[in-house]
Amino acid sequence: MAMQSGPRRWGRLIAVAALLALLPAGAISAKSPSKSSAATSSTSSSSKTSGAVERYTLRGDAIAIHNLAGALSIEPGSGSETVIEVTRGGSDGHMLRIETGTIEGETSLRVIYPEDEIVYPELGRGSRTTLEVAADGRIVRRSKSRDLDTRRVEIKGSGPGLEAHADIRVLLPAGRTLRVALAVGPLHAGRVTGTLDLEVMAGSIDANGVHGDLEASTGSGSVAATDHVGDLSITTGSGDVRMKTARGGSISAETGSGSVEADRVEAKSFAVSTGSGRIELGSVRAPQVAVSTGSGGVEVDFGADIDDVEISTGSGSVTVQVPRGFGAQVDASCGSGHIESSVPMEVSKRKNHSLEGSFGDGKGSLRVDTGSGTIRFEPRPRSGAQLNLGAGVFMQAVE
Repeated sequence: MAMQSGPRRWGRLIAVAALLALLPAGAISAKSPSKSSAATSSTSSSSKTSGAVERYTLRGDAIAIHNLAGALSIEPGSGSETVIEVTRGGSDGHMLRIETGTIEGETSLRVIYPEDEIVYPELGRGSRTTLEVAADGRIVRRSKSRDLDTRRVEIKGSGPGLEAHADIRVLLPAGRTLRVALAVGPLHAGRVTGTLDLEVMAGSIDANGVHGDLEASTGSGSVAATDHVGDLSITTGSGDVRMKTARGGSISAETGSGSVEADRVEAKSFAVSTGSGRIELGSVRAPQVAVSTGSGGVEVDFGADIDDVEISTGSGSVTVQVPRGFGAQVDASCGSGHIESSVPMEVSKRKNHSLEGSFGDGKGSLRVDTGSGTIRFEPRPRSGAQLNLGAGVFMQAVE
């Protein structure tokens, strides 16, 4: 068919334009092509401004969240889908973009920051951290940055830059696996059942009542785990670690600089290490225990018998409390200091600053070493009662 031209053609176009002008707004809209997706979204406000809550629903058993700045909380959810609520903050919060989709087998939500300098006042004046971010918004470990197209982003507490952050609330159904990569901000998980892998570059982590395997790591900040059931691994570059009432197969805590306190820990294996910091462990029930610190005192209270225990510190005193019926072969040594035992012990070998012997049936193995400090073996107090060593209690001191 020949194309019409001239005044007749232009007249028809003008008529169509006039008709379109009479239609109500929104009667005609461009619809993007449909595609299969593991996520849907909605917002409580027509404009995505700071303070408006945006809701995203993610399907799948494995979920990942990536965000550069903001607080993140994980709470139990109902149904079969993970619901994520995002609240923008900061004067430039409207510039953030939220993306969802499946990457490397994980259904992920990623907060995209359009600039390389991010201002997050909660970080504190003068504080800053840098990291590698992939083009799709994923936070990338430096060891993997060579394999991806990444850019370096700086997050600081003050100064010029994009002042924006996203606070995130996750409603997690039972039995899901959740991985969180958060650059800066506090992270809290409460009363959820599932497998959690939580990583923060600068910020504290608090996990309360998690049932399931948990890995929690932060570059700078404290980590606390309470009423935990399942395997537990805590790592912090700089910050204190607190555990209270934890039960699992494998439980460990590691900090480069900071103290470690744990109470009522029950596991098949329990490992604690710190480069510099004090270690205090109460009511430990684990056959396999490894405790080490480069510099700092160590106190361990055993609530049950052991199979194999090793305790070492480069500089600091060590106190070991044992329950009634405790049995172990003992090998203790100190570079400078002395060794004391107010628990009946059969001594087999004694040298300057070292002692070998046995408690009870001697079936377990207990090795204690300090470069500088005193080693003490004490009976475990019962119900907080004052110790009464009484007559016949053996005291062994080695200078």
